[in-house]
Parts: sequence; structure tokens; C-alpha cells
Amino acid sequence: MDEVAVIDRENKLWRLVDAAKTVEANIQGLLAARFPAAEVEALKPRLVAMWAVDLGLRLDGVDQTTLAKIKELEPEYAIRLRRARVRALVVRLGGEHEPLTPVAIQGRWRSEIMRLLDDRELQEFTLMNAPSAVALDKLTKNITLTLDERRTLYRWKQDFVGEKLMLSSQSHFRGGELSAHLLEAQLDYWRQIRELLGDDRFAVFLKAADPGFERMAGELDRIGGVHAAQVLDLWEIRKKDEVENSLIPSGSSRYGRAIKLYESAAAILGAEALAIYEQSGDAKWLERNNPFQGGKAEKVAEVKASP
Repeated sequence: MDEVAVIDRENKLWRLVDAAKTVEANIQGLLAARFPAAEVEALKPRLVAMWAVDLGLRLDGVDQTTLAKIKELEPEYAIRLRRARVRALVVRLGGEHEPLTPVAIQGRWRSEIMRLLDDRELQEFTLMNAPSAVALDKLTKNITLTLDERRTLYRWKQDFVGEKLMLSSQSHFRGGELSAHLLEAQLDYWRQIRELLGDDRFAVFLKAADPGFERMAGELDRIGGVHAAQVLDLWEIRKKDEVENSLIPSGSSRYGRAIKLYESAAAILGAEALAIYEQSGDAKWLERNNPFQGGKAEKVAEVKASP
């Protein structure tokens, strides 16, 4: 019964909240209804969060006349959305008609916006607000991009998602071939982005996109004097080696590829930086590919000393 009493009290509180009023007006209304000031004050942060109604849509390319029409929709849908959010917090015992959820109202609001757009604007809106674009925004939030660069990245992301779906739908791959081809496609996609953004901005992007790269970059940053281009080059040969290991059977060719990989790492970082990096836990991939282990220390020194 104590739990029922708590639920009943919360229901009474939420039923007094008016979605058409401001947060402050609601606070004053609850105080006028003789709810304790401490209880009402504790509710205020929740109301502030619930009253935020930004859909987070990109409207670049939409003309001012259409933007004004879109703005006119906000008061109606903001109230409906807030009302749905408040209603969702009221505990019911059943028997009532289930109204639209906040997600459903947001969907209707978005559809209403799309109906106001002409063909060109709709194409731009669809590109800018696709799920793949939203995911990309999270990876580029710390990068300054021009609008043209952002459009390009959105298109490339859509193409990459389509390529992954195409590869995954094919059934003739054996063993690790599918994973290798997916990684190969991703490397091609990343090379495009690197060319567009340059090394410094792409390194920021890749840290957000791949935890493995972030770990490796962190280890190399501790060495000092290692530039973004070197980190990216080392990462690329590391990932290319993963692809080759999956596609090329082990055998005599494995030794030759291992020598080439180790020499490439030495050429990218230099002898001193490579020696320091090899002491880190992240360098296990390089240790596994070191063909000079097992009593061949003189050859290791020779490769490390190479320019």
C-alpha cells in the first residue's frame, strides 16, 4: 500500500502538469496546488529536459519561405510532444485508450516537415538526415567541416553502407573471406575520407570511428615526435595485413609478407620510435608478424636501423 500511495502521489503531480505552459508556470501551478516546495524544485530539472523539443534535423538547402512554414509547425507539435512525454510518466492500471507515444509524434512531425519540401529540398533533406548521416555526425562532432565536405561525407557513407549490404548478401565467401572483403571495403572508404580531410582531421575522425586506432594512436602519442601521417600509415599497413592474412593461405609467402610488413613499420616510424612502440601492449600485432624473432637479433637490429 505504501508503494501504491507513492505512485498515486506522482500521478497527481504529473496530471497537473500542463504541456501548453512554460516550465516556470507549471512550477508555480504545482506550488499553488500545495505540493511541497522541495518536491516541486526536485521536479524542475526533469521538466526542463522534457520541454526541449528540437528534432535535431539538418535543414541546409531549404529556402527561407519553407523554413518559415516549418517554424509554424513547432508550437503545435511541441505541445503534443510534451504532453506525450508527461502522459508516459503517469502510471495507469489499464482500461484506457493508449495515445500516441513521443516517438510516434516525432515521426508525424518529421513527415509533416517533409511534405512542405519540394523535390530538390527533399533530396537534400533525405541525404542530410539519413540514419547513416546521423551516425556520421557523431564521428565528426569534433571536426570543422564545410557544408560541401559534409555532403560529400554523407554520400560516401551511404555508398559504403550499400556496399557492405551487397557483400554481406553474397553466399560464396568461405572462412574469413567475407570479413576480409568488408575490411577491404572499409579501408577504401577511409582512404577517401583521408584524402578529403587531410591527415590531422582524419586522425580525429578515425579515433572516434575505431577504438583500435585510438589505442594505437595513444601509444604513439606518448613517444613524441610521431606525426598524424605516420600513425595513419602504420594503421593502414596493420589493417592491410589483416586482410591478407584472411585471403592468402599460410605458407612460404607468409614469411615474405612478414618481412615486408616489419620493414614498412620501421620505415614509417624510424628505428627509435619503433623500438619504443614495440614495448607497448598494442604492438602485439607487430610482434606476431616479426619474422626475425627466435635467435635472429642481429637481423632485427638491421631492420630497425634502416632509414
